[in-house]
Parts: sequence; structure tokens; C-alpha cells
Amino acid sequence: MPDARERRAGRGRSAAPDAAQPPRAAGRAPSAALWVACLALLANLPTLFVPFVMDDHPIVERDPRIVEGRLLEPWTTSYWNDPTESGEYRPLVLTSYALERKLLGDRAWHFHLINLLLHAAVAIAVLAAGRAIGLGERAAVVAAGLFALHPVHLDAIAPVVGRAELLAALGYTIPVALWLRIRRETAVAPGRLLALAACVALGIFSKENALAVVPLLLLVEILLLRGGGARRTLVASGVAVGAVVAVYLVARVAVLGALLPAEGSGTIVALENPLAEEPLRVRWLTAASILGTYLRLFAWPFGLSPDYAYDSLPVVRAALDPAVWLPVLAVGAVGLLALLRLRRRPAIALGVVAFLAPYAIVSNSVFLIGTMLAERLLYQPSVGLCWLTGMAVAAAADRAPRGALRAPERLALALALPAALLGAASFARANDWRDEAELYRTAAQAYPRNFLLQRNLGSLAMEAGRFPEALYYMTRVTELVPDYAKGWSDRGFLHLATGDPDAAVAALERSIELDPRQPTALRNLAEAYRSVGRFKDSARIDARLRELRESLGAAP
Repeated sequence: MPDARERRAGRGRSAAPDAAQPPRAAGRAPSAALWVACLALLANLPTLFVPFVMDDHPIVERDPRIVEGRLLEPWTTSYWNDPTESGEYRPLVLTSYALERKLLGDRAWHFHLINLLLHAAVAIAVLAAGRAIGLGERAAVVAAGLFALHPVHLDAIAPVVGRAELLAALGYTIPVALWLRIRRETAVAPGRLLALAACVALGIFSKENALAVVPLLLLVEILLLRGGGARRTLVASGVAVGAVVAVYLVARVAVLGALLPAEGSGTIVALENPLAEEPLRVRWLTAASILGTYLRLFAWPFGLSPDYAYDSLPVVRAALDPAVWLPVLAVGAVGLLALLRLRRRPAIALGVVAFLAPYAIVSNSVFLIGTMLAERLLYQPSVGLCWLTGMAVAAAADRAPRGALRAPERLALALALPAALLGAASFARANDWRDEAELYRTAAQAYPRNFLLQRNLGSLAMEAGRFPEALYYMTRVTELVPDYAKGWSDRGFLHLATGDPDAAVAALERSIELDPRQPTALRNLAEAYRSVGRFKDSARIDARLRELRESLGAAP
């Protein structure tokens, strides 16, 4: 029942008579949200037993800001707390790690529990925002259920550092429903305005991708309000969002020194993102190709990988390559449909923009990011894809031949098997994350030319003392990337450990040739020389090592 302030504000009266007004489903709303949350939790339940993996180690396990509970320091330092890695500013997510570790300790399970609950919250937000933009109840429920169950989202849920994607997605979806609620009232509700600003801040101070909420809200205003609504609510909402964005941009420049890292600064390396050294034309063409890969991962979420570093995917240089024009044609066809149905079904256009706006930020077509492709980067754009899929499925159900079952019952029956298959795939994929080595091995089967997967497998085997196995992987690394100094250094150490000092000398000499300033490689090379009786060479390398250590010690 509305309170007095809501009655005075004219709650329930649309400020724009022709604006899209989604049907209310008050009786079903709580149960639908509950079902969506249950699907999200059950399908991804094994993530509770995942250890710290990948970037969790340097950030959650070892970063002194997190370990020592320095709650304010993340707001004045870069994400990686490293001057050479200055392109990311995500203070809110770091603060959440520090606070959680301070309160609950250093065990991985509670970090994963928070991630799992956040994913359920995002799925509910997808449902609420879908209803708000006029998808219709069935389409919104299908979209939220698909989002809750999709296996590609495990890359954002399973690693603790995926929380940045989860919080960014919350700050991307919740403001859509809040914006429409505020704008359809005649008076400004300060509480809702504060909630809108807080949600936008939650997103953008957790990850840069959430800035895509600005064009999405702009399109929501244009397509759903169509110039209606009280001017005071428009000004208040715009000022609230604009102020948060301005504060974020100022803070980012103050901490990082620039909005974006300068190209060629070394913060983005070609081994992790092969587009780092490519011209803009090639980046655009490859961005179109990567768009197709994301669409394929959404439509067929198998052959997944936690990493797509060099040389997993091709860099595209020809505009006539089918990998370029096929995804562009597919998105263009949906875009054309959205234009044709713009007046009657504006939610289609919103779904397209909800996908493309965050994708543009991570596509490398405008500015470079740290990777060419990552499944976690599909988490936020998939909101739009889920909305579009939900509308398509609901429309197909409406057009199906009528029988003894009503439309909602036909829809539920038709989706039971796909939902069960998606849930089972997510559950199995979540189990993959419980063993880091098995996760890399499975991915390496799908992407055998990914040097980072091979290197990680070698590092894990080396840490476990399985030197012959580690040597196999490190040899593979140097075959894939012949000028990778660290790979040759590790390979040389492993040759020493497995009793082949001659091969160790050759590998370590190659490593030093590529990068002379490697203390570990120099120390191992000196030992390798001694092992083969080359004592003068060993003494020479020992002298170089002392000089290097002195120079490093004198460096600021």
C-alpha cells in the first residue's frame, strides 16, 4: 500500500501517456524472482568449493592492501597496486575484499559465497529491469532464467576477482528500473534518487565497463519516456548520474594520471592481447570477429577457456573475411528489426544497445584493454542478449499452435529440457574450476596454441615438483613463443632439475640473450656452466650477477 508521500507524488500515474508500461504481475513477482535466484544458486553451487585461482593469488591472497585490511588505500592506488599496471581503477571491489578478509578471514569459501549471492542478485536485477523496459512477464522470466543458468558466466562467478564483473553488472541493470520509476513520477523522491546514484557508483567504481549504463539510460529515456515526464525528475536523475560519473572520472585521473593508459606504455603486452601492437584498422576488423566469438559462446557455451591469450584467436586483417562480416550481418539484421519495431517494441532496440554498449568498451576498437577476449567480459553484455532471447522465445510461444495447454504452460514445458541442460552444463563447468590444473588442461585441449595455458600448467607442475611434466609444458611455451625470455629461463632450470645441464646451458643462454637483466636466469646459468665444467664462464656470469644485483639495489 503506498504511503502518503507516494500518494502525493502521484505514484501509479505515468508521466508520459505513450511510454511503455510493462504489465504488473504483483502476485507472481516474488515467486519469479525466487525461482530465478534458486536457479542461479543451484547451477553454480560447486563454486563454493573452488580454491583461489589465477588472479585471486596476487590480488586476494597476497596484495598487502587486502591482507592487512587497508580499507582506504584502494581508493588512492591502482587496481594492481603497481606503477607498471596503471590502467585500471576499481577501488570498491578491492575494498570489499579487504573488508571481507578482515571480518571473515582468509579462507576462499566465503569470498565465493558472496560471488554466488551477487550472481543471484544480478539475475533478479535482469528480471526487474526486463519488466521495467516492457519485455513482458514471460520474456523477462525467460531472460533472467537464461542469465542465471548460462555456463559462460562461470568465468565471472568462479574466480574471486570476477566480483568486479558482478558488481559492474548490478550497477548496469538496477539503474534501468530505478530510472524509469523515478521518471514516471511527478515529484522527486530523494530516497530513490540516492539509490540510483549509489547503484551507478557501485558499478563504475567496481569496473570501467559499467560506464555503459550512461548510453543505456539515455536510450531508455528517449524510447520509453518519449519526451514525457516531469522536467524536475529528468534534471534530478540526470544530475545524480552525471555527478557520480564526474566524481569517478576525476578520481581516476587523480590516481592513475590519465583516463586511459597511453598506447605503447607497456601496461598492455602483445602476449596477453595480440592487438596491442596492431593498427586501428586491424583492431576494428578483429573486434568484429571477436563479436562473432562472443555470440558463438553465448549460443553454444562449450569449449570454454579461462584465458584467450596469444595465440588462441586469429588477428583479422582482411575486411572480406567471413569472420568479420558474418557477425556484423547478424547484429545488423537484429538492429534492422529493432528499427522497424521501434515504436511498437522499443525493448528490442534496448536489448541490442544493452549488448553493444558494454561490448564496445571491451572490444579494443576504441581503446586497448588487457586481453583480446575473455568470457568474463561477456557477463555484462549478455544482459542484452538474454533480453533479446527472452523476447524471441516468448514470441515463438505465442505463435505456437494452441492446444490443451495455455501459453505459459506451453512455454514452461518447452523450456524445461533446455533449462535442465544449461543448468547441468553450468554445474559441470563449476566443478572444472575446483581443480586449477584440470581447468587449464581442459582449456588447452580446445586452444592448444594458447601459450599462457601451457605456461600455467608448467608452473603448477614445477611447484608440485613434477619436473619432467613441467619441462614438457615449458618446452611447448618456447615453441609457441620463441622470443619469450621467461619461458627459456624456466625451461633451462627444468633441464638442470632433470639432469640435462647441456640443454640447460643452451636454454639459459637463449634467455639471457633475450633479456640480460634476469637474476634468476643468470644464477641458473652459472650453475649450469659449473655442471658441465665451464668454470671460467661460470665465474664470468657470477660477476655479471653481482653487478646486476648492485644496480638493482641502487635503483630507486
